[in-house]
Amino acid sequence: MTRYVLGLDIGTTSVKSVLINADTGVCVKSVSKDTLATTNSPAKSIGGSEQDPERILSAVQLCIGRLSRDLLKDVVRIGISGQMHGVVLWNHEGLSSYNDHYDRYEISPGSGDEESGGHHHLNPAPSSDDSANGSTVISNVFTWQDNRCNPEFLSTLPKPKSHLRVSTGYGCATLFWLLRNNPPEYLDQFDCAGSVMDLIICIICGLSRPIMSYQVAASWGYFDPETASWNLDLLKSAGFPVHLLPKVAKPDEIAGYLSQPWYSIPSGTPVGPALGDMQCSVLSTITSRYDEAVMNISTSAQLSYVMPPNFQPQENSSDNLEYFPFFNGQYLAVAASLNGGNILMHFVKFLQDVTVELGVSVPQEKIWDRILTLGLESQPMSLTVTPTVHGERHNPDLKGSLLYICDTDINLPCVVRAICRGIITNLRNFLPPKRLREHGIMSIQGTGSALIRNQVLQEEIKQQFGMDLVVNNSADSAMGAAQAVLQAKWGDIST
Repeated sequence: MTRYVLGLDIGTTSVKSVLINADTGVCVKSVSKDTLATTNSPAKSIGGSEQDPERILSAVQLCIGRLSRDLLKDVVRIGISGQMHGVVLWNHEGLSSYNDHYDRYEISPGSGDEESGGHHHLNPAPSSDDSANGSTVISNVFTWQDNRCNPEFLSTLPKPKSHLRVSTGYGCATLFWLLRNNPPEYLDQFDCAGSVMDLIICIICGLSRPIMSYQVAASWGYFDPETASWNLDLLKSAGFPVHLLPKVAKPDEIAGYLSQPWYSIPSGTPVGPALGDMQCSVLSTITSRYDEAVMNISTSAQLSYVMPPNFQPQENSSDNLEYFPFFNGQYLAVAASLNGGNILMHFVKFLQDVTVELGVSVPQEKIWDRILTLGLESQPMSLTVTPTVHGERHNPDLKGSLLYICDTDINLPCVVRAICRGIITNLRNFLPPKRLREHGIMSIQGTGSALIRNQVLQEEIKQQFGMDLVVNNSADSAMGAAQAVLQAKWGDIST
């Protein structure tokens, strides 16, 4: 009998599910769904970026529901990856319910106000009687794009005992902000915190406390990968609510087992701890571990490569690169920009708004198709776009700019080309081609939804890095999550 592994990736804007053959590792089916989870939180005015966890769970289950139940009944392992850095809080008592008729899980109705969809949000804080009254207490997801922790606030936080920095949008930084900017009863509502992937694993496995992989823990800040532990003493001395921190686990461990059948996936199916989408994307993409770099451009952008087994990162490094836990005890060198496909999304939205103002409504998909064609027709020009409109983690105050504008460049093809060139130039400034070659990197594997469909970005990579580019249409984080749990030593795959 053929057996399968389910891989899920819970991204910033969409969810993807894949089924791979457990014997061959080949993908037999994949489904994706936009989450449409962004909320109009009052905190948006101070840089907040929040999503509705119930909509995310719904998108996950819609993706699985579109897979064949004849295949799902033979799933033997589940791997989950997703957006790193972000945090959601909840009370595990009465968190979810199970719908026998549809084989699916549901977040129990909350007691928040109607405008917030039943979930509790910031200001005013929820009532401390909510959990006692049997209602679900759950926050929105505070995403990696959250900017409420400005440089002034971050300067008041203790320095982590780790080689990894703490930035706005990181789980522990956001929890510090919530602690200091809400009445004490706000955090008293919750007994758990984790990534949105950890939340979903708790729901489907019936866990009372989340189990977070080293990969995601490292993305929160105040986690030392070398000791595989939180900076508990440091955090306690700063008044941090350490009881909310998840347990941590190696990426190849088991987080739990399905508590109920899930769209015909048998109860008792093992589920791995939530993995980083970046690490899973690299795992699914590389064909040769040490002479390839991976460039992923989706909402944001990353350029990364695997470090050798004996590499140990240095604390207090001034390097623009960061080193995140990968698999098998190795590290991933990462140049991560907050500015990737989201810059092109902003531009497309701008063009659509212009057409509306002129009395003509043009669908965004049509705009996308047109600008990507026009960008290929552009000739070399002087127009220079610096695309850092979201700042960068090492410098949140960075802004974007347009330079060297001349009359021959004021046309759509040139502007599109300049934006794409700026996105790649920004990554190249993080990690120059010379440094890649010093590490033995000979080629670049390209992945991510924004890169795969955009030949202008692909041309710019080849020109600016002077390396072969292989665009990998089949590799992504969902595939990597499935591959990771397939490779994990959990015992006989047939049992």
